[in-house]
Amino acid sequence: MSSIKVRHLEKSMGPDKTLLIKELNIESPKVLGLLGPNGAGKSTILKLLSGSVELFRGEIEINGIDIREDRKNAVIGTGSLIENPRFYQFVSGRHLLSFIDCIRKGTDFGVPEEVNSVLEQIGLEKKGKSLINTYSTGELKRLSLGAAIIGNPKIVLLDEPLDNLDILGELVLDNIIHQISNVKDKILIMASHDLGLLEKFCNEVIILIDGKIEETVIMDYPGNKKIITLDKSVQPTLSLSKEYEHTGSEIIIEMSKNEEIISVIRELNSQGYEIKRINDYSMLKRKYLDILKIKGMNIHH
Repeated sequence: MSSIKVRHLEKSMGPDKTLLIKELNIESPKVLGLLGPNGAGKSTILKLLSGSVELFRGEIEINGIDIREDRKNAVIGTGSLIENPRFYQFVSGRHLLSFIDCIRKGTDFGVPEEVNSVLEQIGLEKKGKSLINTYSTGELKRLSLGAAIIGNPKIVLLDEPLDNLDILGELVLDNIIHQISNVKDKILIMASHDLGLLEKFCNEVIILIDGKIEETVIMDYPGNKKIITLDKSVQPTLSLSKEYEHTGSEIIIEMSKNEEIISVIRELNSQGYEIKRINDYSMLKRKYLDILKIKGMNIHH
């Protein structure tokens, strides 16, 4: 089993801004999302867990090893893609992956079969022998994903993994996340502004505001809820055949079949309401926007 433990963490993120985490326990299997505005601390957390940032107060343990006392062994089983990694331009993608494989395994040589497998997984098997300076932006991002997973790390950290990905890259990312989430002793942590990505894959999502954890959302909400936006506020006299919640001009209602949607639309029209739009209900989005509203922030997603 893989694990991450954080205690009384403090890390400066610039003038008048500090990351503060009292306690955070993560155990495999887990796909954890980090959500928050720019500057909330998402990338800082990933940098701390990857060992690339050393100056902090508090305790970080990865698989039972204190990262401050033995950083090398604490992070050797961790793969990461944080912000925009820079690679030496005049080696091939294959050479880079082989080098990282060596470091992660603590050996002198990478395993060719593993390198070939990762190149195929990220769609760069034909480009693997080419120098990195010939790679497109999308190919570089896919190579970065390959660098994060080569050597079969037990913990994978991804920072805005959708940024600069082409269509093939998005398929690659989906496959990588599916593979990691199906292994019982792995942890995947993703920081992203993309609510759809987090909702699709995460078991839990931590919402960060100004360096603090505001809420941890458990991504377990069965059903087929829809949000119906009306042309005016819902009146207390509104009567529907299905139970519903409402806020202002929005109705939240569970509907799994087209026939049910059509029936509810007819009921609303018969009572003088016009439908502006119907969207899938997103619990994560609602919680996030509610928190931003409470904090006085106006961020559109």
